[in-house]
Amino acid sequence: MKFLLTTLILLAPSVASADVDCATALSDPDINECASRDFERAETALNAAYKTLLADLKKMGTDIPDALEARQKLIEAQREWVKFRDSDCDAKFALNKGGTIRTLMYFSCMTSHAEQRTKELVGFIE
Repeated sequence: MKFLLTTLILLAPSVASADVDCATALSDPDINECASRDFERAETALNAAYKTLLADLKKMGTDIPDALEARQKLIEAQREWVKFRDSDCDAKFALNKGGTIRTLMYFSCMTSHAEQRTKELVGFIE
């Protein structure tokens, strides 16, 4: 199932035109391309926030030893979060697998999770 899902997701952007105007997208391939772009943007922001937080915790570890333990726990939590996110969005895909909306629902789920997690990571130290 995961291989099929990954294959569909990877093929979707290659089928769509690179110059899709997301403001006026109407066809399923164009809408899926735009959803894929949104997810890529959200995932890039998530990865940047995660890397920044790990670096900040490492720097803090020179003065606050508990920061290094927190860093390790964060790494473990992030791995578990990725598993949760993937399973959650796979469930949405499975629910909609009989329809053309399945890819959009999957990318929307992944984007939503990435945006929420980014907010959590940015506010982690505050």
